[in-house]
Amino acid sequence: MNQLARRHKRELGALLRAGERLRAAQESALGGGGQKVLRSAIAKERQQVGKLVGLAEPLLGARSEPKLERVRATLHAAAIDDELRERLASGRLVEDRAASGLGPLGGGPAPAATDEDRAKRKAAAVAAKEGEAARRQAEKARRDVERKRARVTAAAAELEAAERRLAEAQARERAAR
Repeated sequence: MNQLARRHKRELGALLRAGERLRAAQESALGGGGQKVLRSAIAKERQQVGKLVGLAEPLLGARSEPKLERVRATLHAAAIDDELRERLASGRLVEDRAASGLGPLGGGPAPAATDEDRAKRKAAAVAAKEGEAARRQAEKARRDVERKRARVTAAAAELEAAERRLAEAQARERAAR
């Protein structure tokens, strides 16, 4: 965590600012304020955590889901916990932490992913790939239909021209008799 804080100060700063906005949005929402602002602040904080987790992955060596989940939980906690925020920002964090309870105003991190969550994410990813493949296939079919329509239109125009020439030839033949 401390290496991450030292190597990626700008990104960490963005997370800590997002955490401050989240706390402010939570206070506002508790006072009857905007839920839209709260949802936006939650999304931004999660986005910043995701970026930092991605940056932490190479620092951890071999990919390790449990380690990444601890990093994610600690980053979420640091976003809303003043003491932890300060320790992490200064590179003096000595242990992984997770937000306790619901954080100061109910915005703690989501629980660690379970096997079921991972299976759902995997299924969603597979479905997204299949959906993208189906979209590409449908787009290809649409282009094929457009090409075939163009050929049909051209053939109809050729047929009309041939019928017109035939009618003219028949008219000249009748006139010649």
